[in-house]
Amino acid sequence: MHLNWLIIVVLLTSCHSYDVHDHYDKSELLERIKISDEGTERLRLEAESKSLSEKATYFESKILKEIHPKYKFVPKHYYSDRKDQLRTDMTSHLLAALAFKYGVTKSSQDLKLIEDMVDTFIAADKTNGYDGFLPYKVMVKDGSLVATDNETHENIYVQLFFAYVIILRNVEDENVLQKVKSHSETILKHFAKQDFVLYTHEGEEADYSDLSLTRYSLYKNRKLSLLSLLDYGLLVLDDGSLKTKLLMTRKEAEDLGYEETVLSLHTAFLNREFPTHSSSWLNFLKIYNGWHSSGNEIYKKAFMSLYENYEDERNPFLELMKASLFDSSIHESVESILSSFPLTLTSREVINSPSFKDAEFGNYVKIKRHRETQEILPVYQRPLNNFLWKRNPMIVDGNFESSGQTTYSGIDFLQAYWFMRFLRFSTN
Repeated sequence: MHLNWLIIVVLLTSCHSYDVHDHYDKSELLERIKISDEGTERLRLEAESKSLSEKATYFESKILKEIHPKYKFVPKHYYSDRKDQLRTDMTSHLLAALAFKYGVTKSSQDLKLIEDMVDTFIAADKTNGYDGFLPYKVMVKDGSLVATDNETHENIYVQLFFAYVIILRNVEDENVLQKVKSHSETILKHFAKQDFVLYTHEGEEADYSDLSLTRYSLYKNRKLSLLSLLDYGLLVLDDGSLKTKLLMTRKEAEDLGYEETVLSLHTAFLNREFPTHSSSWLNFLKIYNGWHSSGNEIYKKAFMSLYENYEDERNPFLELMKASLFDSSIHESVESILSSFPLTLTSREVINSPSFKDAEFGNYVKIKRHRETQEILPVYQRPLNNFLWKRNPMIVDGNFESSGQTTYSGIDFLQAYWFMRFLRFSTN
């Protein structure tokens, strides 16, 4: 009943197709295509100019050059004329990359940076009282870290716990581990206090963050969020009343059918598709967290049920996650796609649909659709954004009318590269 209601609502909702012809007439289009093609060729040469390890060094150096000497947070974008807000979510993924890296290098320098970043997350939490409500946008003002607004969502914690899970698996330093466990406990107390509905430090319910137990809900992703959160908590907490509450809640969730629910996280009907690539990417993170926290086979089943909808895209991050969950070999496409990463990552306009005879509109994902090709595009041919692993790699044309002044960090490359290196290192 709920699914039918959702389908009816979407079918009655105004949908939009993103098309280059909405932006340029014929007289302008040829010149825009020429500029786009020239830019793609430059990026192709860049991609071929360095090895994967050289690219990793290049991106990490650029990030660390821009980072604050004390507060190790990074922005979502870099601009030539102004500073962007520092972001909890982006920093979580840099921390995850460094934790994978440390699993390979065991470098004291990498360990120090990991500890500094954990300290920075704790400092961000302290900007509004250190109660587990972690603002996702902050800034350094007069030498101190301050929250720029009172907003966060439960998916911020999914991304942070992804990094923390990797640290718990790869870092042996007791001081770092204790900081991760202590901060995790503070966050888990915040959730448990309101029966797993996330509230701000001012007592207001956070949007899209109600993880409370329910028998009926359209939001299967939130049920996965709760299972993953609980299993992470059961891993990280010592015995006590909080752990007892998590155990009881985990049993109730299982009795309410949560584990069966998370085996169907993707829906396709006619030319409509749910959820977005970005939402599925978050679901994969939850699955990773849950599996490596508990070893519960339901997460493997949930992974494969969701993965089969994206298998043809050969997303490097998903391929590496699959290898991690199933102790399987890494698909050969991972290295070739990473090899196609250029060094210059900007919001430049890309108009390349004329180069692909099979480029047609794909499904409406929620209410939007784009032109797609049947090929997996090398990175230098794609319309770039801040994190490629949560995007469709077959979309052509994008960043319409962009001046290309926004620069991206390369954290997505670093995360996949060191994930790959870690898996290879740990199996040798």
